Amino acid sequence: MIKGGVKVVYVPKPAGKTLFDMAKERGVTTLEIGVFGNSDVTDVAMAHEYGTRTVPKRSFLRDTLKLNRKKYDRILKERLPQMIKRGWVGSVAGALEGLGTIIVADVRKRILRGIEPALKPETVARKRRQGLARPKTALYATGALYNAIKARLGRK
Repeated sequence: MIKGGVKVVYVPKPAGKTLFDMAKERGVTTLEIGVFGNSDVTDVAMAHEYGTRTVPKRSFLRDTLKLNRKKYDRILKERLPQMIKRGWVGSVAGALEGLGTIIVADVRKRILRGIEPALKPETVARKRRQGLARPKTALYATGALYNAIKARLGRK
C-alpha cells in the first residue's frame, strides 16, 4: 500500500495580496486535492496518476489542475474575496474549502468524460461481465476511487 495517498497541491500564482496570502496569515498553507490515507484505493490512484510498468498514466489530479489553473486563480482572485466580504462564506478557510469543492467536482467530471488512454477491449469486456456500471470509463469501476477524491486544507 502507498502510505499517505496521492495528491496534488494547489498554490496560486501571486498577484498582489490574494485570498491565499490571507489564508497563510491564518495558518492555512495549502489546498490539497487527492485520495488520502492508506488503502487499496490509494494504491489504484497512485498507479493511475503516475503510471506503472503495467498501468498507463491517466493523470486525473495533476492534469485537471493544469487544465483549469487559470479558472482557479480567477476564482481565488475575484470571486471568493467578494463572497467573504458579502458574508456568503464565513472565513478564508471556508472560501478555500469552497474552491476545493470546485476542483474535486472538476476532477470527477474529467473521470466521467474519460481520460486517455482508453481502456483495452479486454478490460471493457471484463468490466461488462462483472456488471459494472461504466465499463468503458477508465478510473471508474466500482466508484470507490471517484468517491475517495477529496479536498483538504494543509496547515502549519
